[in-house]
Amino acid sequence: MTINFSGPKCGCGKNGCIEAYASGSAIGRRARNELGENSTSKMVELAGGNVNAVTAEIVAQAWRAGDPLATRVLEETADLLAIWLGNIVDLLEPKIMVIGGGVGELASHWFHHIQEQLPKWSVNQRCNEIPLKLARYNADAGLAGAAALCLSGARTEVVA
Repeated sequence: MTINFSGPKCGCGKNGCIEAYASGSAIGRRARNELGENSTSKMVELAGGNVNAVTAEIVAQAWRAGDPLATRVLEETADLLAIWLGNIVDLLEPKIMVIGGGVGELASHWFHHIQEQLPKWSVNQRCNEIPLKLARYNADAGLAGAAALCLSGARTEVVA
């Protein structure tokens, strides 16, 4: 889902998708861009002095160690997730929002911040009543969902 039509190219081919901003590779890329002028960050130390080796995992480690730049990168990620989820709430009004994927566990530490930001990005006055939950299988959530579909006997079609 596009959240900024003039944003970076996403893996799906569109510009400015949430994945282009909040995926693990996007978090690492944003941190590396910020580090160009801030080599005192804990992220550089954790990456063995190589700014180009900074990943989302290193950003998370540095954030847990209190690094202000890592905190800023993750807060921006949470703000972008709030924009996206605000659109989801307005479009679908879900009963619950489950976040998974490779950075799901990391994002779960920011759920409170995301919920604080939701009213800025959703016209639905019930937006703060919708719970944010961490997917049980995190990075394997897609695999678990596909297996559940197969086990349920659900008929799916593949369009070539």
